[in-house]
Amino acid sequence: MNLKAAGALRGPAAPVSRRTVMSTGTAAAVMTGLPEEMSPTVLRVGDPFRRFSLLKPGTRRYVVTREMEGAVSALGVITKTISFEPHAGRPAVHIVQTTEGGSRVVWDSWFEPETFRPLTHDRTTRRGDEIKVEAFEFYADRVAGRRDVVDNASAAFERLTDEPVFNFEADMETLQLLPWTEGYSVSIPFYHPGSPRLSRHIFRVNRRGSLSLPGGGSLDCWEVTTDYGRPAEEATRFHVACEGQEVVKVVTPAPGGRVVKSWLL
Repeated sequence: MNLKAAGALRGPAAPVSRRTVMSTGTAAAVMTGLPEEMSPTVLRVGDPFRRFSLLKPGTRRYVVTREMEGAVSALGVITKTISFEPHAGRPAVHIVQTTEGGSRVVWDSWFEPETFRPLTHDRTTRRGDEIKVEAFEFYADRVAGRRDVVDNASAAFERLTDEPVFNFEADMETLQLLPWTEGYSVSIPFYHPGSPRLSRHIFRVNRRGSLSLPGGGSLDCWEVTTDYGRPAEEATRFHVACEGQEVVKVVTPAPGGRVVKSWLL
């Protein structure tokens, strides 16, 4: 899928958080209501995804903007490269993501095929002349810092978990693998490597409809929402293409009435 975002990036760049990624304000979605939702499916790490074949190798880019009171400013660009190659002598999924804005963040992650079980996650953040390396390994009962990585600021880190967890930084790819349909909802044990917070999050189909694209035309999408366990706040909205299930657009409310958006280019 190759969508044309309107206009070039302009305005001051700023750091982009991986979970506040999402689109330009010129597009609108016309949706139709869906039947009452079913009870959430409980997703568990280690179970194969029946739609794993939807995850394709290649490079994708998202343009990230911030909107407030009608003003739009550029935050940066996110580039993701997915490949299938050996890791530690076994077949694996390799994802490298680069976020460029006020800072440059590169994360390099490996996953088990079919189950998308996370193996390792290395994150390098550059702000000016400062470079910070954080590297983690996922186990069945914990996420721990990798002591074999040079200058790892998180080498001594350890977070115990009640169950194996998915890598929250690969949420878009995880959502692409799920069987979205009317009334579907799912509970996912996501964890952001290095964070003290650990919990399941509910993602649900809000509606299905035609998403207007900034370059013209439209695309049939599922609108998937989550409040990240904060029901008093406005939900984040993921627009997942019905064909291929790539995340095309994400809209995340931010403090002070701001909205952070991104489009798949």
